[in-house]
Amino acid sequence: LARYAGAGRGWSLWAGGLAAAVPWIVLASFLLTEVVAYPAFCWALLALCWATGRKSNAADAVAFAVIAVAVLARVQFAILLVVFAVAAVAEAALAAPAERRRGKEIPRAAADSLLRSRRLLVAVYAVALVLLVALALAGETSRLLGSYAVTLERVRIDLDLLRLAVQHLAVLALGFAILPFVLGSGWLVDRLRPSALPRERALAVVGVATLVLVTLQVASFNQRFGAGLIKDRYLFYALPVVLVAVAVAVATRRCPRWWALALPAALCVLGFVGLPLPTYAKLNVDSPVATLNDAILDLGTSEAWGRALLVVAVIVAVQLLVVGAMFVPARFVAVAVAAFATVAVPAQAAYAFERLFAVNGTN
Repeated sequence: LARYAGAGRGWSLWAGGLAAAVPWIVLASFLLTEVVAYPAFCWALLALCWATGRKSNAADAVAFAVIAVAVLARVQFAILLVVFAVAAVAEAALAAPAERRRGKEIPRAAADSLLRSRRLLVAVYAVALVLLVALALAGETSRLLGSYAVTLERVRIDLDLLRLAVQHLAVLALGFAILPFVLGSGWLVDRLRPSALPRERALAVVGVATLVLVTLQVASFNQRFGAGLIKDRYLFYALPVVLVAVAVAVATRRCPRWWALALPAALCVLGFVGLPLPTYAKLNVDSPVATLNDAILDLGTSEAWGRALLVVAVIVAVQLLVVGAMFVPARFVAVAVAAFATVAVPAQAAYAFERLFAVNGTN
C-alpha cells in the first residue's frame, strides 16, 4: 500500500514493519478474529486505493472480491462497501476541477465519469440500493448480517455519538503516539484536492473515508452494546492508512499545510477533554491502549490533570510540526516524526505484552 502511494521501497518497508509493531499486535495472543482480520483489512485498503485510482471495471471487480474476503474475516468490514462508494464519488468530484470543470459542471462531470468508466461499480450499488429498499419495506434489513443483525438495531445519530466518536479517534491517536497520528492524518486531509497526484489522492479519499466511517461505526456499536466505553479493539484497523501517509510524507518531502494539521489535532483535543481514563489490574483485551492510563494518571496525579496532559501533548505536537517546518526543511520534520514513531509505537507494544504477562489468568 505504501509503495502504491509513492513511499518508495525503504519507507514502505518501514511502514510495513511498524504496522506489525503497534500496541494492538498483543491481540495476536488470543483466539480472536483480529488475527486474520487485520491483514484482510489491509488487503482491502490496497484494493480500494488501486480501484479508486485506476477507475476501471476490472479494478472495481477486484476491490469487491477483496472486500468479500475481508467481510468473511470479520462482518464489521461490511462498512468497506460504504467506504468504497464514498471514495469513488469523492475521487470523481476532485478529478473534475483537475480537468478544468467549474461550479455546476463539477457534479455533472463527476456523474458522467462514474457512468462512463465505472459501470460495474454503479450497477452493483444500484442493485444493492434496490435490495436494501425492498428489505427495508419488508422490515428485514438487519437479516443481511446474519447473527450480527442486532448491530443494525436502534442506530441513532446524536451528540452523544459524535462525542464518543472523537474519543475513539483520540485513543487511536494515543496508540500511535499522537505526533505521528497528527502528521499522517493531516497529510491525508491535505491531499484531498484536485492538484494532488492521482495515487496520493486515491489514498487520501480512501483513508479519510475509512477513518471517519469506521470510527462512527465503532462508536455507534459501543454506544449501544458497549456501555459507552472506549473499545479500540474494533478501531485499530484504520491505523495503516495513517502510517502509510507518514511514510509518503517523508518520501515525497511534503508536509501538510497547517490547517490540515489543525483539523485532526482539534478532533483529538475534543476527544481528550472528556476522555475517561479507567485503570485495570490486567490487560484489557477490548482496549489495549488503556494500559497507558496508569502512567498518564501517575504523571497527571488525577484524571482531570491526566486529560489536561493529553491535550497539552496534542498542542505541543502541532506546534512542533508547524514551527519546525518554518526553520528546517519539511522532510527533516517528517523524518524526525518517523524516528519518534519508530521508538514510541513499538515501546507501547512491548508495554502491552508486559501487562499481558504480569497477571496470571489472561496469559
